[in-house]
Amino acid sequence: MLWRQIHRRPNVDITIEKGVSAGPPKRGPGRWQRILLKLDIGDSFVIDESKDPKQSQVRAIRQSAKGLGYQVVTALEGTSRRIERIG
Repeated sequence: MLWRQIHRRPNVDITIEKGVSAGPPKRGPGRWQRILLKLDIGDSFVIDESKDPKQSQVRAIRQSAKGLGYQVVTALEGTSRRIERIG
């Protein structure tokens, strides 16, 4: 009983407004999206991964590409990685 009293949510009256926009997005494309937008299908670029053992750059690039509806492939070249747009 005590748990229910602590975690009870108050009733909030919310009015749904159909067709009312929140306005234009406040943020534009990020760092990787700006780079990806310049690529045509078949174009590629290289990033240095020597100081990125967790591949956070590659994950960020893949998520950016996914957000744009692009497809990318990657290939390891020594301590660098080539990213190519394929779709």
